Amino acid sequence: MAEILNNHFSTVGEKLAAELPALYQEDRVSHVTSVTHTVTTIDITYETVGKCLKDLKPDMSCGPDKVHPRLLESAGPALIPFVMLLYLSSASSNLVPNLWKSANISPLFKKDDETDKQNYRPISLLCVPEKIMETFVASTVKTHMIDHDLASSHQ
Repeated sequence: MAEILNNHFSTVGEKLAAELPALYQEDRVSHVTSVTHTVTTIDITYETVGKCLKDLKPDMSCGPDKVHPRLLESAGPALIPFVMLLYLSSASSNLVPNLWKSANISPLFKKDDETDKQNYRPISLLCVPEKIMETFVASTVKTHMIDHDLASSHQ
């Protein structure tokens, strides 16, 4: 069953992509003529890291790093300085640990016949510290786009 689901999940993306309409149409593309505002720092504070660790859902699954959210949540205050160091180092060097670039893929049953591979969807179990870092990056980019009126009405 694992091999069947693996083969199915590894090809479903290509099949779906082939069904999409062409994205490059001259009337839908806007060309950037100049860049005036850039994001130079990611907003990471002791308080926001602490809040993220405190707000972790203990029933979440861990990713490839095998660090369970319950551990991060319970040890939160003691971990904040070390987690901040990791995040700030990653942000300043524009690099992330290789483990954060991987995920454990797990099939999630949707409905009906359990023997039909179409009734499963893949979920990616990511490293929890990486998901927290993504939150900081997304928040910083969103704030930057709003502050500099860079967001399109289509976004």
